[in-house]
Amino acid sequence: SDEPSDEPSDEPSDEPCQAPIQLFGQEFPIGQTSISMANQLFSPLPIPTTLGCLTALTSIYLEGNQLTGNIPSEIGSLTALEELVLDSNQLSGTIPTEIGSPILLQSLWL
Repeated sequence: SDEPSDEPSDEPSDEPCQAPIQLFGQEFPIGQTSISMANQLFSPLPIPTTLGCLTALTSIYLEGNQLTGNIPSEIGSLTALEELVLDSNQLSGTIPTEIGSPILLQSLWL
C-alpha cells in the first residue's frame, strides 16, 4: 500500500541533520559539545555519518567499542573538534583526508 507508515524508516532522510541526532541509540542536540561513550561494547556498528551534524563537538571519545568500517569523512565538518579518540575498535580503510580539516584538532587516537 502507498499509505504513510508510523514505522521508522531505514531510508536516508532528505535532511540528515534534523535535531536531535541519533547515534548508537541515544539522541544528541545539534549543540552537543562532547560525546563520551567509551567501552560501551556495542554490537558491531559503523560510525554514523550523522556524527558530522554535531558541528559544536570539541571532543569525541568512542574508544573500546566494536565500531567497524571506515571513519566517515563527515568528521571533517567538525571544525571545533579538539580531541578524537577512536582506538581499540575494529575500524578499517584509510584515514579520510578530511580528518585534517578541524584546525583545532590537538589529539587523535586511532
